Amino acid sequence: MNKILIGTVLAVTSTITLSAQSNSNFDGFYVGASAGYSSLDAKEKVGIINPTTGARGPSHRVSFSPQLKSNNSAGSVHAGYGSTFAQKWYLGTEFSIIFDNHKTKYKFSDTNDGSKFSDVLSRKHAMAFTIMPGYYLKEDILLNLKTGVSISKFTYKMEDNYSEAGPGGDRSFLSTSRSTTAAGFAFGAGIKISMTEKLSTRLDLDHTVYRNFRVSKVQQNDHIITTNIKPTVTTVMAGFSYKI
Repeated sequence: MNKILIGTVLAVTSTITLSAQSNSNFDGFYVGASAGYSSLDAKEKVGIINPTTGARGPSHRVSFSPQLKSNNSAGSVHAGYGSTFAQKWYLGTEFSIIFDNHKTKYKFSDTNDGSKFSDVLSRKHAMAFTIMPGYYLKEDILLNLKTGVSISKFTYKMEDNYSEAGPGGDRSFLSTSRSTTAAGFAFGAGIKISMTEKLSTRLDLDHTVYRNFRVSKVQQNDHIITTNIKPTVTTVMAGFSYKI
């Protein structure tokens, strides 16, 4: 009876061990680099209160919602680890740094109000940590889904040069800047193709939605600007990974 029980335990243990083992070239630690295209889009809501005199009352309000956009080349470096289960399934984690150096510019003029507004949103890089469940289309072709978090530093600058029409009209110049580190939800998909035991090529599509942030500036003469910015970034990159 003991021999049968021991044999059964050994058989189950052997089955579990074999199901977790794999001869896949994608298993283990790896490093690599990629290059491609990156797009920064930001939804912005701007509200301006300008000081005025005369019939229009003590102040004049104007609001608008521009769409900020920047397209640029991008590069990244990455390091990760992955394992194959049940011959067809894969689970990996990856850390990456993306360099895309975005900068958007926007200008707005209101001839009735007298405002001449402009702003700039920029970022240089981002860091991302992703979890990558995958499925083998073939022994040497792996399809991945990706989900995780990305952190990026954004710099925002704005100014409004206000000049009220007519003799004796109010004039005011307001400017401010802010740098903020924003976290975002990252998701995407990728495909890896094994070239040798250690080298594989890859193609990745990633999209990140960052939390919105607010920038506000007030002058003593009731000249006020408030902006809300919600950035998103999409990247498409091709590259390689090398197993270490």
